Amino acid sequence: MESLILFQILNKIVKMDKAFFEKKLGDEYHIMEILDNEDSIYVFYVTKELYESGFHEKHRSVGGGPLFYNKNTGELKNLGSWEFIEQHLSKDIFKNRDQNNLKGLEEIISDVKKRKHVNSDEWEFIMVNLNIEFDDVNYETDDLVHLNITSKNLLYIELLKGFIERTGLNYVQESPNKIVLYNDAD
Repeated sequence: MESLILFQILNKIVKMDKAFFEKKLGDEYHIMEILDNEDSIYVFYVTKELYESGFHEKHRSVGGGPLFYNKNTGELKNLGSWEFIEQHLSKDIFKNRDQNNLKGLEEIISDVKKRKHVNSDEWEFIMVNLNIEFDDVNYETDDLVHLNITSKNLLYIELLKGFIERTGLNYVQESPNKIVLYNDAD
């Protein structure tokens, strides 16, 4: 019991800030977000390669979860994605998170111009920003470069075409209802 109390006192003295976690992770990683809750701290990070590529999805790795620090026991460990989902996601760890961080269209366009690629997880943000119903647009690809975009709603095709033109990516409009986006410059 005394050691737990001593640890809790030391825990308040040792500064668990971004620099502390950067040192623990090393130079190969970039911290994206730190969620500091009552009993724990979750540190979400990505590889430097992914960060420096503008989050081009070809640099994503699978399996890593956040770094987890238990304030009560001093446990510091790297959670795998499944362990994070199964054992931690049900907790209210995101309660202090800023919910107003929806990427805006200009930010997405800027990111796409830098990496010359629209990541698959950005389409939902794009469509929210353009007021497009997600279920009314189909995306298909066989090679992850040529993206076939179709919709019965011609206005949606025109809005998406305007977005693509603003990014500088190449595309071909094969019909009034279909655009083929060339989604990589590499």
